[in-house]
Amino acid sequence: MTRGWSGGNLRVEIAYPDKTEMRVLENGKGTNNGRESNAMELDAMRLQAMRIALPRLLAEKRGVVRATAANVIELTLDGLMVTAEVDPATGHVVRSSGRSGEMTFTTSYSDFRSVNGLLIAFHEENSAMGMKTAEISLEKVVVK
Repeated sequence: MTRGWSGGNLRVEIAYPDKTEMRVLENGKGTNNGRESNAMELDAMRLQAMRIALPRLLAEKRGVVRATAANVIELTLDGLMVTAEVDPATGHVVRSSGRSGEMTFTTSYSDFRSVNGLLIAFHEENSAMGMKTAEISLEKVVVK
């Protein structure tokens, strides 16, 4: 898998043994292997872009971030809601959940490493509606 993110735009390429899948979110529009994304696919990509940018969004949107429980904060942006669980000892976001309508996507983060002064989680466990969808271990992160 190769994932690129810049300013809210997202490009995800997933290479399977027998095929390649390309998901692109650009200027609010989404495609999946060249066809226009349906509403659920588009929201999933928008939520993934928000999760990647979560630390920046939490700082920039401070005025609309609210605490919902101890060490849990919530941000609603453009109709999508992201909840972040923060480790009180480190300040790291260790879990996030994104919600669009009835769909909930969750990611747990671990193996934090510094890359060009940015703290990056090199391991993610993802689920949709409570079902595990992926376990991702990053090999390389390039910050431009």
